[in-house]
Amino acid sequence: MSDLGRYRIQTVAEMTGVSAATLRQWERRYGVPSPDRTASSYRIYGQPHLDQIRRMVQLGEQGIAPSEAARIVRDEGETRRAPSDPPADTGETLLGELDPYLEARRGILEAVERYDFDRLSALARKLLYLGSAVTIFERVVAPAMREIGRRWHDGGISVAQEHMASEIIGRLLHQLLPLVQPTTSERLAVLACFGEDTHTLPLYGVGFRVAQWGYRSLVLGARTPPTAIAATVRNLRPTVIGLSVTVAPAELDGARLAQAYGEAAGDVPWVVGGRGVRSMAEQIQEAGGFIAPTDAAGLEALMRRLADQRVGARSG
Repeated sequence: MSDLGRYRIQTVAEMTGVSAATLRQWERRYGVPSPDRTASSYRIYGQPHLDQIRRMVQLGEQGIAPSEAARIVRDEGETRRAPSDPPADTGETLLGELDPYLEARRGILEAVERYDFDRLSALARKLLYLGSAVTIFERVVAPAMREIGRRWHDGGISVAQEHMASEIIGRLLHQLLPLVQPTTSERLAVLACFGEDTHTLPLYGVGFRVAQWGYRSLVLGARTPPTAIAATVRNLRPTVIGLSVTVAPAELDGARLAQAYGEAAGDVPWVVGGRGVRSMAEQIQEAGGFIAPTDAAGLEALMRRLADQRVGARSG
């Protein structure tokens, strides 16, 4: 057994919020994580396993299927285990040949660490060659920005570096969204940050995703108050309102805001998602809102149901 192994499965479930049944399923189906075993066959997890589980949760919150998330986690694990592998004879690294998304994330992180805004700008432009807007966001932008946020929180980089990355990458996403969404669709999603939340990048990720489902998007951005939602509802009559909460407000503030957003939305359905939503799910639902599923298929099904209800209400 590894010296790093020290947690039993129930403890890990409590620490990560992932049930023991799901942990066993991930191990059986995808091999992630692969804990050590005691002589009595009890699973024993160490810090690397906890990191893998939390990474799986992160990727799942971005709408990535568990099988694909596990592949990404395994690839990242291989990279960490062999940081000094020599480049291939062609001058291309094996990493670059196998996973351009991981290479792009690494480049972004290195540019941020070096305070190299020219390099970061160039890398942001090159993202356009890596696939669809959804792929770019979910495979590169979201995980890179999560890691940048973690490093800022841990003191590894400054708030200025974090803001630099958000501004440069956010500018690319802002320019990209109008290019990928339908121009004639009657379905409109209004996307905004909940309360005082300033994390706008997830809004573009949602915009890219719902564009695939036939929605135009209007991004209202950071710190969008309920009064702004009410004005938008009066003037544009959107199909759905999407609110993002990365950092949950205090309990009383969350309840007050949820009630205010519910009143502002009126008969327009409103959906709240993001990392901070779990702690305030009950408050949102009591105010008439919906909690966004963390998987793309679930979110699409919810959006379709809400849109059909809107059409039925209007025709009735």
